[in-house]
Amino acid sequence: MAIINLFIKLLKIILGLVIFLVVLSVLLTRFGDDADDLATDAEMIKTFQTQKPQYEQLKQMLLADAELYRLSLTDFSPEGAISAERFDAYQKIFTSLDLPERFWVHKEDTYPEQHPNASHPALRFHVSFHWIFRGGTTKGYLFTTTPPTPLENDLDVYRDKVDNYLVYRQLEESWYIFADHVD
Repeated sequence: MAIINLFIKLLKIILGLVIFLVVLSVLLTRFGDDADDLATDAEMIKTFQTQKPQYEQLKQMLLADAELYRLSLTDFSPEGAISAERFDAYQKIFTSLDLPERFWVHKEDTYPEQHPNASHPALRFHVSFHWIFRGGTTKGYLFTTTPPTPLENDLDVYRDKVDNYLVYRQLEESWYIFADHVD
């Protein structure tokens, strides 16, 4: 009888732990990090206006480095695409922009399976993140000579949407803000 009571107590503890973990997972997945850490359009616009010379310099460098297709604060792809000195030059600009640790930039025309219409130079700078377990949202700047679609007037209205989306807002000629949500 004592073994049965011990077994029942153990099952209750395990069931309670499972329920707790499920509830915690749902709460973290749904509410996770506060979505307010994702930059607003107004913040993105203000930042771009003050940092435009650095983004223009990065654009020129990235377009000149034809072999380079992905660059972050700590590495680049493919290996050997740029010299250590050139990577240091990128790092100096990144430092002046005070970018988040997860910052990265890639050339869209190097990912034809994801961007089948990207035969033109397109640079996507990922600068603001709200990621939780299963997915999340990235906002950043896009340089492209071909206007992306869909263009919206306000990307902040998408903050509470849970469906996948990729939308754009024009900053100025060839420069856009993007919001990309993956669930």
